Amino acid sequence: MSVENKAAPGAPYYTPAQEPPAGTALDPATAPTVFQPLKIRDLEIQNRFMVSPMCQYSADDGHLTDWHFSHLSQFAIRGTGLIIVEATSVLPNGRITPHMGHIFNP
Repeated sequence: MSVENKAAPGAPYYTPAQEPPAGTALDPATAPTVFQPLKIRDLEIQNRFMVSPMCQYSADDGHLTDWHFSHLSQFAIRGTGLIIVEATSVLPNGRITPHMGHIFNP
């Protein structure tokens, strides 16, 4: 028996395609609501599992680190529909702690 590991389309490096994607209901017609897609304007989320922003106190001068990547990627790999990155501020003086991220670096 031969098993083919198809590559995910558009990935810059080899990563296996997930068919169906993680977090997708096997039978959408009978799946509980939490597994149903959610459409908000032009955004369609494949399920209703969501990770809210957390204060991880791990930013480096307001910038995301490898910690954020490894921490949040575990949710993405398992099929979470929407992941919102750590609490952020527009300017450094808007941070709630010195190690919180910000989205603009003047």
